[in-house]
Amino acid sequence: MKKTARTGKKPRNNLRKNSQLDEETRKMVANPILKELGRIVAGAYYDHQQVRITEMHRVRDIIRKKIEGIKAGEVEKKKDKSEKFQNKFKDREIPKYLNQLIMEGELTEKERDYITRVLKVHKDAEKHEEEYKKLMMEFVENEPIYTEFLQHIIGISAVLSSNLIKEFGYCENAPYISSLWKYCGMHVVDGEAPKRKRGKQLDFNLRLRALCWKIADSFIKQRTPFYRGIYDKEKARQNELLESALGKMSDEEKKEFEKIKGKGTEEKKRKFMDKFDKKAPLSKKHAEMRARRKMVKIFLAHYWQASKELSQVVEETQVNIAKPYVQAKLKHKHISNWREAVEINKLEKLRRKKIQKDKIKAD
Repeated sequence: MKKTARTGKKPRNNLRKNSQLDEETRKMVANPILKELGRIVAGAYYDHQQVRITEMHRVRDIIRKKIEGIKAGEVEKKKDKSEKFQNKFKDREIPKYLNQLIMEGELTEKERDYITRVLKVHKDAEKHEEEYKKLMMEFVENEPIYTEFLQHIIGISAVLSSNLIKEFGYCENAPYISSLWKYCGMHVVDGEAPKRKRGKQLDFNLRLRALCWKIADSFIKQRTPFYRGIYDKEKARQNELLESALGKMSDEEKKEFEKIKGKGTEEKKRKFMDKFDKKAPLSKKHAEMRARRKMVKIFLAHYWQASKELSQVVEETQVNIAKPYVQAKLKHKHISNWREAVEINKLEKLRRKKIQKDKIKAD
């Protein structure tokens, strides 16, 4: 075993004792053909799903217009985005509306049958997506980053896991945590999140930033332990900064700020807000997005940490892992670790499972 550059002593590797890979698993993890096929499947799932969802929206829109008496090609008013409106035209309600339109003479039976056949095609497409999920599970189930980390995190499904492994692997191309953040567009430029600008090439991957937002959505909806707490705390802090900045404005300044928010550029909004607080978000939505970014960045940091540690198990090597900037340079003492997040999520899974069992017994 090689000696470390810093101490000259043989490094301790407790990880290998706890995460020993048998020879068959090691071969599967290292198999380039299986890895490439797994990456193809992981990418194809979202492509397939997006086509189905887009087509279904169009079919639903035809039925909605018929129900609401809107002629084809007619310019509509701004759509109601309330939950009541969203639920009204959910997929399960479509057959009811088809029968209603026939009763009212708005659709012929031939038109109804044709739409029903189209809907069946979409239903079959959902079954194909389930097959993709099974293939993705086969892709990730022997990967140490999945078995040791991802599978234990509430809200990280086989779909998200396979896409994370497809895109990042074991962070071979990310020497630092900040490298991974920049690759996903989670870095900062002049103190702000990077944005698309006309005529300027992006220095991050838009597809990966979209993947990060999917992870954020899942953590929020699933109330993922550890990560959801980071989001809630940061959102409250950002909203306090916003309220404090607004409290410093006079009534006239608030009106001026509202005008700039409605029509001004991002630079104008930031410049106006900086007069009161340079750290304050520009709106509640801005506060929300900052909280999401922080939550995802910490998850990505954990993914990076786990990847670097677990890659040593796969490759049977020992290397020095770069410490996070806040630990190496800013001397922060408590740095959250991926294993900490895993243990908290394991306990929460057991708690939720017990609640579910008690509920079934009570029923």
